Amino acid sequence: MNDVRRRAWLIAYGWASRLLAMAVSLAMIRIALRLLGAGQFAVFQVMVSALAWTSLLSFGLGPALKNVVSEFRTRAEPDDTLRESAGTVILLAFAASAVVLVLCSPLVTDLLLRRLSHDSVWAWRAFAVGGVLSVVAALGQVGTEVLYADDGAARVYTISIVTSVMTVVALWVLRLVDRSEPMLILIVLAVTLGPPAVSSIVTLLTARLLTFRFRFPISAEVERLRALALRFWGFAVLSNLILLVDGFVISQILVAHDIVVYTIMMKVVTVGLVMFTTVIAVVWPEWTRAWELRQYRMLGSRVLRLACIGVAVCIPAAALAVAFVPRAIHLWLDDVTVVPSATLIVAFIAYLAVRIWTDVHSSALMAGNRVGTATMFAILQAAITAPLEYAFGRIWGAEGVIFGLLSGFMLTAAWLFPRRFYSELRRLTKGMTTDPAHREMP
Repeated sequence: MNDVRRRAWLIAYGWASRLLAMAVSLAMIRIALRLLGAGQFAVFQVMVSALAWTSLLSFGLGPALKNVVSEFRTRAEPDDTLRESAGTVILLAFAASAVVLVLCSPLVTDLLLRRLSHDSVWAWRAFAVGGVLSVVAALGQVGTEVLYADDGAARVYTISIVTSVMTVVALWVLRLVDRSEPMLILIVLAVTLGPPAVSSIVTLLTARLLTFRFRFPISAEVERLRALALRFWGFAVLSNLILLVDGFVISQILVAHDIVVYTIMMKVVTVGLVMFTTVIAVVWPEWTRAWELRQYRMLGSRVLRLACIGVAVCIPAAALAVAFVPRAIHLWLDDVTVVPSATLIVAFIAYLAVRIWTDVHSSALMAGNRVGTATMFAILQAAITAPLEYAFGRIWGAEGVIFGLLSGFMLTAAWLFPRRFYSELRRLTKGMTTDPAHREMP
């Protein structure tokens, strides 16, 4: 019971920190939209969407290190060598990524913003500065994953709250900026991405991953971590590819107004997704331990229960969203032109339900290092979803883009990941019944 209360407290604390972060993010949109205007806000949002690609830097090492650290904790073994090796990789990844982003900024901004009015010089400078900050923030996610494995979720949420406070201070300063300032887009990007970058450095230090010592010790566990990180990275890149392409698609087919509306709804849905992701982050180490201890029946029932609860919550959420989201956005932005339609709201809530169902099962697979076969599913999803988004978006605008994204998930990941997860559990459970040496451990 104490363990249940502890998890409930962590989830509640996590929700509080996420709600605060989302409130600050929504305030940022309001201030940025008023400061930049619809046209330049669209430029800002396209840049932020493009910089989301930097999150790929943590997709491999983060989950892999979290799983391996959880396994070490289960066996009560030291993991200092792993952390030092991971710290070396993080420093090298930052140096290489920052250089590439700065050098490629002029070309990337010209491609992304060709349909939008913008100052080309300040655009690429803003993208370069934002890129460096995004790289730091992305690599900090490795530290976040390790803190979860260390049962340090409370520290993660405390750092998140401090980040929100820093952002609030930055927003107050931003309101004093002159709208005619030529480097305005750079200032807004720095205010948006600066606090998370600072917090990421603190997170890496807290997780003992930022030692500023270059070390590549050779050991079986370090080699396993390297191989596992590469597998995770390939899987995560492909499974998240379509979400990262989403920003490029809307920049090519939607007008500035539709980009603003689509962005606002994605922010609203992200609130629900982040809340549920907080639950997954808290239980992930327990899933890893269940795989390690071969507690497959318990793992399967818990994963299915969590997925069903998440989807069920979305049903009343859809009705509430249709009734209250337009009014809330109107009051929030004081602009009736950016209020989404009921069709767009329902489509986004349906997308949220499908994402919850998919993410629970894909996370359960990743918690047990089962990523090989699932990589093929991600390739299929990307190949189907991107053309659907583009085709539907050209016909129906913002509604068409979300229809394409939703259709791609339902045709692929929404059923392929659960099927892979439960078939793997059945295979392992059957093996335990025939081999006494591999029976479920208490």
